[in-house]
Amino acid sequence: MPNVRQSPLSLPEALLALRPATPRLASVLVHAGLSSRSDRRVLAAAELANTFGARLIGVSTPAARPLTSSASGIENAAIERLLETSGDRFVALSATVRGGFHWERVDASPVAALSAFGWAADLILVDHEEPDPGQAWTEMDELLGGSGRPVLIRAEDRPLSAFDHIIVVWDESAACRRATLAALPFLGRAEAITLLAPPRRRRREREEQLLEDARRGLLARGLPVVVARLQEWSSPHVLVPHLQAADADLVVMGAVQEHAPWRGRGLASAIAAHLRGPVFVSG
Repeated sequence: MPNVRQSPLSLPEALLALRPATPRLASVLVHAGLSSRSDRRVLAAAELANTFGARLIGVSTPAARPLTSSASGIENAAIERLLETSGDRFVALSATVRGGFHWERVDASPVAALSAFGWAADLILVDHEEPDPGQAWTEMDELLGGSGRPVLIRAEDRPLSAFDHIIVVWDESAACRRATLAALPFLGRAEAITLLAPPRRRRREREEQLLEDARRGLLARGLPVVVARLQEWSSPHVLVPHLQAADADLVVMGAVQEHAPWRGRGLASAIAAHLRGPVFVSG
């Protein structure tokens, strides 16, 4: 009888299975509007696309409300003009993207539009939304679940052309492992990678094995990775100052944290609100 492997691939095996080709970020998706903030977001997405030689995809949605049959012809015509203007603006801002670009108009909310076009992209670029962290996470949760793609929460005025130091906020969750795999195009450019792990805990051999698997898997790809441990893992208030002091070029984390003090959702949005650098999150 053939020896059939029943268990899924471990993280290092999954990483090695991707060799010899280095994972490539082939396309970036962004919402394009008419505000100055939207312009900065599109320019940041264009910079990111050029960094990786990726194609840029933009979607524009009605600025006020979707087109409806009950609205007057004048109202719908005004919305149509705004959408076309958004498209013209996106094309002008994306002219320098070497990998090419594409624009679509979508009669939906921005989150719904990005979710619907997630299949066409490897990564979705968004801004961190304030001031309601709960609402921001609700939308992020919808975007991650609806698109099935990782999301990069950009930091205002932080370039997306260099990723020399990357911190992976490590826990044993499947979401964190998926985030690490999805972030390989970024990790492959890093000069230093830190797996930031919780303190050692007794009778948690599986946690330690998963951490060691991640370390060995990244080393097997020739990536410069080290493990660092926080002395305390009691609350986000411990993690945020550490990440602020490190001032990494990118923070990678899963959307769902397994450790009891942080169990559940919302940590990625909370961290992005306090950091000077971007946050890469995967569900």
